Amino acid sequence: MLRTIVCSRACKTPRASAPGSAPLCKNRLSGNKSTFKRYSTTAARTPLPASTKELFRLTSQIQKSNDARTFDVSIRLFKQTKAYLDARQLKPDQPILYYSSYAARNAGSLDTAQEILDYALKHGARFPKVFEQVHRAFFEAKQHDKVVELFLHIAKLNCLSEFIVSTTLLSMVELKKYDELVDVLTTLKKSFKMRPTIALYTIVFSGLAAADQFKNILRVLSTESSIKFDSRAYTTLLSRLPRYPKFRAEFVQAVIRHQTQSGVEPDAALLRATLSAYHSIDDLSSANAIAEALTRFSDSRRDIATATALLRFYSMSGQEKRGDDIIQSVYGSNLRLDRRFYGTYLEFLARFGRFDKIFAVADEMIDSGLLVEPIIYVRILRELRNRPMDPKDHSTLQKILEHMKRTKVPPNLHITTSLMQYWMERDNESEARKVFQTFTASSGGKLNFVPQSMFLVYYAEKERWPDFRSTLSVLKNLHVPQSLNFGWARKALLHCRASGMEHDFDALMDFMFSIRGPTFDIPSSPEEARAQLTPVSQTIEASLRATS
Repeated sequence: MLRTIVCSRACKTPRASAPGSAPLCKNRLSGNKSTFKRYSTTAARTPLPASTKELFRLTSQIQKSNDARTFDVSIRLFKQTKAYLDARQLKPDQPILYYSSYAARNAGSLDTAQEILDYALKHGARFPKVFEQVHRAFFEAKQHDKVVELFLHIAKLNCLSEFIVSTTLLSMVELKKYDELVDVLTTLKKSFKMRPTIALYTIVFSGLAAADQFKNILRVLSTESSIKFDSRAYTTLLSRLPRYPKFRAEFVQAVIRHQTQSGVEPDAALLRATLSAYHSIDDLSSANAIAEALTRFSDSRRDIATATALLRFYSMSGQEKRGDDIIQSVYGSNLRLDRRFYGTYLEFLARFGRFDKIFAVADEMIDSGLLVEPIIYVRILRELRNRPMDPKDHSTLQKILEHMKRTKVPPNLHITTSLMQYWMERDNESEARKVFQTFTASSGGKLNFVPQSMFLVYYAEKERWPDFRSTLSVLKNLHVPQSLNFGWARKALLHCRASGMEHDFDALMDFMFSIRGPTFDIPSSPEEARAQLTPVSQTIEASLRATS
């Protein structure tokens, strides 16, 4: 009788093989040639039946094809192996199924992946590594419904792994099954006695935050109050905040309360995220306390990320002197300045009207091998636009445009809309139209929805209703961006209602419902609408008060 071939670990479930031959271990799959070297060495001492030798040969060939990335050959060899085993009524082992499923995934052959899964289940094979490869094949092909279906099937077999769970959670985010996603975490603990890792929670938080599902995040925090997340999970939560200010404050306070009660010591990244979160809810006293803690925890002279976070906070909160101190400490150190620091520095200068120095810093940035990205110019233009109108503004604007031209920054959509808004707020439609025409020409004459929507709001504000109607007709024939924000439409609707133009109000509402329903409330009377309309000059003054 042949001796049993075993690995270094005890194996209670021997791998299926040819009748009369030694049962082979199904334990941990190494994925390298030592597996077959061990088998062949033992086989040299104990002659194996011809069927087992053929099994080794076919498995080795599939592995070699995978190493050579000729996955179509591996798939063909799997089908040959399957026919060979079926003809002799033999069961498949883990190496054959694993290497074949690996090939099917890399080849993008979902039919083969499904065939391998069905073949394994038919013979009662329970190999988590094989299930992972099949599951991953459908996930990478964005077959998210199938991923969730496979998860439920594998769960019944009690063969779940952290990878299978994490990819399923990501697929559920893509399918917008947010409530079910949170339920999965509870089910894992109750039914499968599987404690989700902090990494899994971080995946859930990131996916829910990206989908603006912050109430479900609070649901997880309330039901998992005893879990001690790590600082990375809390950093993820505080880095993406709800867009509505009222709920944002509730969310930030709930996350920080959970972190404090769990006793997690914050690192520099969490302190930076907390600083930004407190400032976003206008809790300046708490933000200043975090800024001081961050300064003590991570010296800005040794950490460029901390220096950038502090400079951004002091810039946004109007603390010019403290911002200058950060800049001086950075330039007095040996830190390598990165793109984010330079961008924050340029925005800081623009916010406090120090435009003369902007171009020298931008040139310094270019000399250090970094590009001044379009978004930086957008922020500079925004600060210029938000300042009280000054005759010098036009010359400053020309210098900015000349610098953009010299550094070969293309006039993208964001820069175009910033320039258009600059001229519209100065009631200069002809200059705004020139900017729009230049952008349209650079886009091959194709009209863009966003600049056109700006003209719609402008005409509503100026009560130029024939122009408003013609622009709305143009918008109805343009491609609507998926990520479109309806802020522009709300302002136009307010102007329509305030002016008593109910027919135009209804026309714009109908158009919005043809895209998707509005997510805001509109006053029912002209008086309430007029009360909500804030003149541009008042908006600028409010902005300046916030930075003083």
